[in-house]
Amino acid sequence: MTSIQGNTTASKVEILAKVYLEGDPAEIYDATLAEQCDCLWGEFQSIPLNLQFSWYDRYSNVAEMFADI
Repeated sequence: MTSIQGNTTASKVEILAKVYLEGDPAEIYDATLAEQCDCLWGEFQSIPLNLQFSWYDRYSNVAEMFADI
């Protein structure tokens, strides 16, 4: 039974990868994009960590970024 589930999962992943790679990009209205950004920003601000970031700082790798946090 495990191989059937594994094959089904692999098949779904292949289908999703094909849609992602060969599909047309979604059209998102400006109002929807702004609403999603506001929602994500609100969620980010509610994180209990005191994260500070700059739009201008760039990190060379993930380890450097987390060391800064």
